[in-house]
Amino acid sequence: MNATSNTFQSRRRIAQNYSLVWVDGTIDRSEEEWKNNIAVVQSIISDINTFIKPDECVPFLNAVSTEKILVITSGFLGEILVQDIHDLSSVYAIYILCGNEARHKAWTKSWSKIQGVFTSRYDS
Repeated sequence: MNATSNTFQSRRRIAQNYSLVWVDGTIDRSEEEWKNNIAVVQSIISDINTFIKPDECVPFLNAVSTEKILVITSGFLGEILVQDIHDLSSVYAIYILCGNEARHKAWTKSWSKIQGVFTSRYDS
């Protein structure tokens, strides 16, 4: 095994302790880009739950008590959703994936669980 393989395997083992909740009003499960995004994420985290509306996602997150949840949300929905989920003990980290980083940078600074605002799944 090379260094890249070792790093990938290490990330996969760590990620097995987490579930992912992805909330985005523009999710189109038939779209090729969406399928590619999910495939990339599933190579690391196998338990992925997708929601189109925050009011679908909040009851799910409230019902989870023992898992660590990573949340990816759009900037627009994130502004609505974060205030409802930030203090939940199951929510470990929140990532904002949007088309306008500058617009969302300011409001996200108030929330400690937000790990960043990203415009691409390739941002690091």
